Amino acid sequence: MYAEDSWRVTSRLTLNYGLRYDTTFDYFTAEGQSQANNVALLTLKAIEVPFFDAFGAPHDYRRNFDPRLGIASRPQAP
Repeated sequence: MYAEDSWRVTSRLTLNYGLRYDTTFDYFTAEGQSQANNVALLTLKAIEVPFFDAFGAPHDYRRNFDPRLGIASRPQAP
């Protein structure tokens, strides 16, 4: 989802602002099981691949809010 708005501060200055929400909606759950049970991930962990400990199994993240801000100005004519 995304919401945005604009506010013309002066005739030469406009602010654009918004908020975006993004999630995976259970993308990492297959057939009712978490990706933590994925054979490939378990194999990587068993052979001690270093990036597995840093990132772990993929999981849903439901708190991904991203603010947006933009400023537009029109230069003064000479």
